[in-house]
Formats: sequence, C-alpha cells, structure tokens
Amino acid sequence: MKLKQWIKYLVYIVVIYFTLVLRAQLDALFRFHAGQTYQFLKYGAIYWPPITLITMLIGALLGMDHILVHRKRAGKWHVNWPKLILLGVPSLALSLYQFVFFVGFINALMPLYRWLGLDGGFVAIFQMILGYVITTSFYKKEPASRIEPAVV
Repeated sequence: MKLKQWIKYLVYIVVIYFTLVLRAQLDALFRFHAGQTYQFLKYGAIYWPPITLITMLIGALLGMDHILVHRKRAGKWHVNWPKLILLGVPSLALSLYQFVFFVGFINALMPLYRWLGLDGGFVAIFQMILGYVITTSFYKKEPASRIEPAVV
C-alpha cells in the first residue's frame, strides 16, 4: 500500500473523529440546556439542525472515497436516481424524527414513527445513511470509446 493511501485514510479517520466529537458536544449542550430550563422545544430547534447536518456529514465522509475516485474519471456527472429515491427519500423521512418531535412541523409523519418504534439512535443511523446515499449517488460515466472500423 502506498504512503499516500495511508495518509488519506488517516485524514479520513481524524476528520470523522473530530466530527463525532463536535456532534457529541452539541448533543451534550442540548441536554444540559434543555435539562436545566425544561425548554425542550426551544433548545431542540436550536441544537438539532446542526446535529442533524453533522451526522449527515459523517455519512457523506464515509462515501467521500467514491466521489474522489469518480472525480478523476473522464465524462459527465450522472445521478443514480433509483438509489437516491428508494434509499434517500425514506432515509430523509426517518431522519426528520427529531424535527417532528421537537418542532412539530411535519405532524403527518408522527404515526409512522410511532408504528416503527423509532428513537434517537435509529434516527442518527438514518441520517448517516442519508449522507452516504447522497454522496454515492453521483458518478461519472465514461464515454463509450468509438472504435473506427478498419478500412480493408
């Protein structure tokens, strides 16, 4: 294995680690403020959007190798629509649990969450899946090489 690959994966794990630490710090701040004041809606609206984005970023970082490989290829960027729709849309809907619970702006999804028995741990997993699916749904398709027929 090349030294460059070792460094690349070392940078990946360091960035993912610090992203996880940042997420944990924001979660701890939310729990502290909400626990001290009992204003869960107020602090949920403040802390959960960045926590959600950070968790999605972790999933995107896990799929970043895919983008880096395709970035070097020739051709135009394409979107894998079946993957984005069939995996991304359900992951997005299941990722919004905290917004539904804390902010309550998508009340139509609440029965689905109750039926599935979701809690915060599952929501973080779906947020990471969403970030990964978004990142890996883009690819470059190399143009078909034109082979000229031989003149006989």
